[in-house]
Amino acid sequence: MLPRTSDSLKGFKLPIFPIFLFALLLFSLYLAYQIMVPFLHPIIMGIVFTALCMPIHNRFLRYTRGKDVFAALLTLIVVILVIIVPLTFFASALVPQAAASTAAITEWLSHQDISSLLADEKVVAVVSFLEENFAFLDINAANLHNALLSFSRTAGQTIFQGITDFARNAVGFSFNLLLMLLIMFFLLKDGRKMLKSLRALIPMRPGQQEAILTNLRKVAKAVLVGGALVAILQGIVGGIGMAICGLPALFTGALMAVASFVPIIGTGLVWIPACIYLIITGSYGYAVTLALWSIILVTNIDTFLRPMFMKNSAGLSPFLLFLSIMGGLKIFGAIGLFYGPLILGFVVIMLSLYSEEYSDMLKGNTDDAPESLPAPLDASEPATAGESAPADDSRAPEGEPEKAAAPGGPADHAENRDA
Repeated sequence: MLPRTSDSLKGFKLPIFPIFLFALLLFSLYLAYQIMVPFLHPIIMGIVFTALCMPIHNRFLRYTRGKDVFAALLTLIVVILVIIVPLTFFASALVPQAAASTAAITEWLSHQDISSLLADEKVVAVVSFLEENFAFLDINAANLHNALLSFSRTAGQTIFQGITDFARNAVGFSFNLLLMLLIMFFLLKDGRKMLKSLRALIPMRPGQQEAILTNLRKVAKAVLVGGALVAILQGIVGGIGMAICGLPALFTGALMAVASFVPIIGTGLVWIPACIYLIITGSYGYAVTLALWSIILVTNIDTFLRPMFMKNSAGLSPFLLFLSIMGGLKIFGAIGLFYGPLILGFVVIMLSLYSEEYSDMLKGNTDDAPESLPAPLDASEPATAGESAPADDSRAPEGEPEKAAAPGGPADHAENRDA
């Protein structure tokens, strides 16, 4: 007889106090998140820059004989002088040149006669080749002129809107920058104590915690430091090439630096249209010079230096990095260039920890899985226990008697036992 439900639950007590405490903890964390979410980007960037600047802080800490406040101040001074001040001067010079360049390109396209360009002998040969081999391309003066003008207006409006938003949000950007520096100061001064207290609350083994922190630090260093250095070098070298060809160096160099974060095509988003512009204006020598300059110098910076910087990016493949960068740009905007690879690196290390933690279980699943389909049972092989033997179809034809069993067979032994 089964026990009644009331009797089976008589000794059960609901752990109301742990549940209530855990619910209050989640509620307090939610309130803290709501308070911090307006400043989430400065907090994240402050944590990342603190982790990257920790070797410099440790060196200053030795020089100041363990004085955390002085070492943190010296580290912030280095960050301000090396990163923030050059970026401020660069942005102040870039904004007016970008506005002037965009206006000049739009005005040129609106007054450029594409029909006279298409009547040139060299251009006619190229157009004829395209029409013969690519019949689906509708190449004529009107369509090409309208397409270029529409592209110029769209690009001009996008750049102008970006400049306007930057100028409008200059105060907010300055506030976030100061907040990031303040967060860096306190993290440099007390970061080790905060991290020790936080790690004591995380229910993970110390080796797993260290693996997560090390992996995220490697990804951040590879993407932020390595990507930024490659972008700066490509922007400088590309800007020099643009200046040699008579194009605005600061604006085009900045565009090449931003485009270098885009995998595969990269700076080609900038120098290929620039070469087309030089060809249209009849500057064939400058077009060839810019193309060779970009292919030999600018592109090889990415080819040789980026793998060296990205070798510690947690083993992320270029395809996954491309998807993470594109997804980060789509969701987070410009800062997604950094957020995307960082999130992907976190996913990779969590999958690695999962496979390590449950390796026995996963290995058991792999061992139990059949490597191939079972082969059909051969009629010549005897049936195993529990399996029925195949029926014997080798019967004697009708009208012929079946052969008698050989003497000494099982039937004779049975008769002897009966006797």
